[in-house]
Amino acid sequence: MSFETMTVGELKEALNNFSDDTPVVATACYGDRSRTMQAFSICDPQSGYNVSKTGYSDTGYRVSDRVDDEDELKGVLVLNAELLD
Repeated sequence: MSFETMTVGELKEALNNFSDDTPVVATACYGDRSRTMQAFSICDPQSGYNVSKTGYSDTGYRVSDRVDDEDELKGVLVLNAELLD
């Protein structure tokens, strides 16, 4: 597996250092010259998605609910699944 990410257990452990009322966002580069960082809300965690390679992403990976033999990770938890609809 070449795509590396945290597990739920590792995320829980890392979050122990923050108070319960700390807001949480995910970020991604917009891709402009200023390298603007977009903020994404974390509000609809769902599992059952898969990660596979793609040439259409800066990271080289995509998230999908389709099953593919080429999937690097299966059954991943997506923290902002509402953005996938």
